[in-house]
Amino acid sequence: MDSILLDRRIRQCVPVPVNIQQLGTAIEEEWTKIPQATINNPINSMRRRFVAL
Repeated sequence: MDSILLDRRIRQCVPVPVNIQQLGTAIEEEWTKIPQATINNPINSMRRRFVAL
């Protein structure tokens, strides 16, 4: 999974996190909303990408 996806989701939070505690909470909440398949796809393609090197 690309960290850009999580960053994008955090930037769309309403209200926007204004301190480190709120940011940590927002990251945890948004991470749990990401479908497992979205996380697994890059992991599962690792072997293919290494072989391509």
